[in-house]
Amino acid sequence: MASESMNGQPGDTHKRNVAAFFSQSTRYWADAYSAPGHDGESFDAYAKMRRKQLVLELLDRYAGGRQLTLLDVGCGPGLFLEEAACRGHKVYGVDLSEAMVREANGRLSPHVPGRIPCVQGDVENLPFESKSMDVVLCLGVLPYLRDDGTGVAEIGRVLKNDGFGIVIMPNLIRLGNLLDPYYYLVRGWQYLWYRQFRADAVNGRVLEPERFATNSMFGIRRYTSSQISSLFRHASFTVEETRGIDYGPFTFWKRRFLPDRISTAVSELLVSLEKRSDRSWVTAMANEWVLCMTVTKNRLQ
Repeated sequence: MASESMNGQPGDTHKRNVAAFFSQSTRYWADAYSAPGHDGESFDAYAKMRRKQLVLELLDRYAGGRQLTLLDVGCGPGLFLEEAACRGHKVYGVDLSEAMVREANGRLSPHVPGRIPCVQGDVENLPFESKSMDVVLCLGVLPYLRDDGTGVAEIGRVLKNDGFGIVIMPNLIRLGNLLDPYYYLVRGWQYLWYRQFRADAVNGRVLEPERFATNSMFGIRRYTSSQISSLFRHASFTVEETRGIDYGPFTFWKRRFLPDRISTAVSELLVSLEKRSDRSWVTAMANEWVLCMTVTKNRLQ
């Protein structure tokens, strides 16, 4: 399945920093989705629970009982691959972090005897053959890329014409930002400054901080719904469904001012409102979106 001509090693400083950052947090991600999130004590645990629930719900619905070949891009410690393997899917994974790949292969070894399902690799140059996958998961990876368009194109390349992808994308205009004046009094001006002088980055001036180790200045790209539509449409995808993951936590000047239990209750209220009817205005304010997309029918090659 994997193409032998591909080299999985991170090729530039940015990618090496991303790989190093996630290698240092392997244990956190290995435990992240097993933490209790139903009692509202931790909003972060609740958000992870919602993320896992929605991804698996979409996978089951679009798979329709079929056993599919599935690739998880940015597979981390293999938690979603393990869930997919238990459902009978043939699973593969790729991650920039060597530590994550080791963790994932160890986790998956009882489910895939006789083969190594995960490899170290790059979403911008996936080590898999064209049109070899029925499903591609890409859960929160694209915002870390300098060139997200290349990453989306690679996902499209490895997907079969009748395949589908499930991606997670962070929302720029989320409810928490709208309620916190820091984001439009400080971050808004920083964003405009960057947009105005982004050409300087091409001329050698690095505008994005590279201090990944403590995550203190590790900002990720966030998207508007129109930017997401344009990104995937350009790569011949049709977004079939968009679901909001969570709504919060709520902050004032970047500091949480509500107990997590209350933030969770408010988020659950908005989730239930989104479920009851087609409340696209509610979904538009989610912190993150889970999107299910299919290959556009007119893709011929």
